[in-house]
Amino acid sequence: MPDWLRVFPRDQIHVIRSEDYFVNRKPVLDDVVEFLGLDPYTRDLIPILTDPVNKIIRNNKHHVAMFNKTRRLLEGFFQPFNDDLDRMLGQQFWVYGL
Repeated sequence: MPDWLRVFPRDQIHVIRSEDYFVNRKPVLDDVVEFLGLDPYTRDLIPILTDPVNKIIRNNKHHVAMFNKTRRLLEGFFQPFNDDLDRMLGQQFWVYGL
């Protein structure tokens, strides 16, 4: 992200949390439409864009839960990088211990 921020002003970069996208796509995509300055009618396409993704996710029965020990190890490893990203973007993206 630092390389991108050296080239583009912060107001030209829009970052979304995948957790938010997978939980409730419509408001996230509404924000993207607004950020890009697209015609509000573009929002009518959101169900068309998200329905196939929803079906794939719902039908994916091969998901195995991560071990808590593995999750803590990964959170610990990535926390400094995520904290740096939060500072660079001026908002909190990461919540630990979920």
